[in-house]
Amino acid sequence: MPKLHPINFLLDESVEFRIATYLRENDFDVLTIAEEFPSIPDEQVLQIAYKQKRILITNDKGFGKLIFKEGQKSHGVILIRMPFSTLQEKIVRLNRVLSPKTSNINRLFTTITNKSIRPKRLPIIKTQ
Repeated sequence: MPKLHPINFLLDESVEFRIATYLRENDFDVLTIAEEFPSIPDEQVLQIAYKQKRILITNDKGFGKLIFKEGQKSHGVILIRMPFSTLQEKIVRLNRVLSPKTSNINRLFTTITNKSIRPKRLPIIKTQ
């Protein structure tokens, strides 16, 4: 994988841990919920990702509701919706998202499936 500007990730418990291992082997800073904060609610996962300026990687589509309907803050989310795929297939798709041509994943909710990669801009949250 080509080296990119620093991107920090937070890996949700719903994502297989071997993805964290792969990202770490490729010099990404990865914090995992399973290692640091097991079993915390999704709202807290988003808060940690936001405070630490990390892109959340998850399999849980419920984060879309928290961000788009409930207005929770986020720097970005990668939602992997590939339930019957191998680890290698997931890594190939993830590499497409992280490639130098498409590596601007900040402020996006990016959904990865076997057939497509769909980025969607995050809503702007006004602070008072």
